[in-house]
Amino acid sequence: MAFDLAKRINEHLAEETCRGVVVTHGTDTMEESAYLADLLVINDRPVVFTGAQRTADDPAADGPRNLSEEIRLANSQVTSGLGVVVHFDQRFHAARDVTRSHTSRTDAFASWNRGYLGEIDGERFVLSRRPGIPRKSFEAKAIEPDVDLIRMVQGADGRLIRCSARSGAKAIILEGFGRGNATPSVADAVADVISAGVPVCVASR
Repeated sequence: MAFDLAKRINEHLAEETCRGVVVTHGTDTMEESAYLADLLVINDRPVVFTGAQRTADDPAADGPRNLSEEIRLANSQVTSGLGVVVHFDQRFHAARDVTRSHTSRTDAFASWNRGYLGEIDGERFVLSRRPGIPRKSFEAKAIEPDVDLIRMVQGADGRLIRCSARSGAKAIILEGFGRGNATPSVADAVADVISAGVPVCVASR
């Protein structure tokens, strides 16, 4: 679980001799785990996530290079104080900005709004920018897993909202159209479940 991973990272960083932490992770959910770690890791030492797009027996496997560069990056301390970063294909991104942008290419991650933090150029680590917003971290002893994410699509009605609340969701995240819009049917359902005590948070998709 991503929460347990974040706790383990904190435990390692609490050790005086630890210079940083490297994490190998599957690419399908890497951005989610890295983002949660960025929120929960309370130490400013380097934390770097990476993975592989190609299998280990592929003649052009990218995993070994990514791992080698990840270790060098964490040890260099260039990412110290930047929060958790995701390193892939010689570029490293802030966990708060990065998203998976391709299903199969080796440069599978991008930071659309602000761009990547830096890159590895041979033996050099080039830091192009620092995160524009000061990082905030939170100490949490537990996390609520029963939170549903519901995405708006054309023709959506309130069924999924009501079903989520009836089946035990402690909160609902509504991924709305545009800047957080929803259909009238969904809006009515949101009003009903809020009245029943289930918080609904709206985000743009």
